[in-house]
Amino acid sequence: MDIKDLIIFKTLATELNITKTAKKLHYVQSNVTSRIKKLESELGSDLIYRHARGVRLTPKGKIFLQYTDKILHLMNEAKKTIRDSEVPLGPLNIGANETNALVKLPHILAAYTNSFPKVDLSLHVGTTKDLIHLVLHHKLDGAFVVGPVNHPDLLEIAVFEDELVIIAHNKQPPIRSLKDMNKRTLLARPNCIHQKRLEQWLQDEGIYPEKRMELSTLESIIGCVQAGLGAAILTRSLVENDPKHHDLSCYKLPKNDSKVITVFIRRKNVYESAALIKLIDLVNVIT
Repeated sequence: MDIKDLIIFKTLATELNITKTAKKLHYVQSNVTSRIKKLESELGSDLIYRHARGVRLTPKGKIFLQYTDKILHLMNEAKKTIRDSEVPLGPLNIGANETNALVKLPHILAAYTNSFPKVDLSLHVGTTKDLIHLVLHHKLDGAFVVGPVNHPDLLEIAVFEDELVIIAHNKQPPIRSLKDMNKRTLLARPNCIHQKRLEQWLQDEGIYPEKRMELSTLESIIGCVQAGLGAAILTRSLVENDPKHHDLSCYKLPKNDSKVITVFIRRKNVYESAALIKLIDLVNVIT
């Protein structure tokens, strides 16, 4: 079984189209087709169904994809181990939720790239749920997410602490308690972990805001609050990082419910490159 065949099969399982697979791997289509047929012959089972719009995996193909992922991951781990040196270099792929990407990480990443210029650092911004999935599936070397995570396959270290606050324009009526949210428009991002916490508090108190408006970015939420459209729940550091934060009023939540911990997660039982180790060391020093 050739490792190139596994790469072709993995790519085809992602693209689900022979033409797109061939283009992505710089092969001719006939080469992709013959390699897949060779694999199927070697395994004694069909791996894909062919149809007019492309292909889809057979049940056996889905099982073989799991083993393919493991084999390719082990190959990459072997390459990292052999090529690694005491001087950090090569790719380092990390993730962060939007708040940390905007507020906490810029100065850390700047210090890191200045110290280790041979590392090809990339940052993927996403939700905590998505980032955990990417780390577990070896797509990211590590990620800064809202914790605690408490996953059996992950290591986590606490790195930042922040405070959740409700924000509104300072010309709007004050929010003295959650009951004052009754007649406000609630501004939120889809699947925001902090938003879900606020909604649970409101529900527990029997409070239902008049309207809910979903916005895709933190900047748009802050902008709409500054325009007087409603109120939102954000971290204090994010609000204070905004140049126009003096137009906003921050209202504290119950002390036991307001703390937000950011943890850095990475997979257990995988090789940690010098680049990753140095990043963890730097974060511990700065924070």
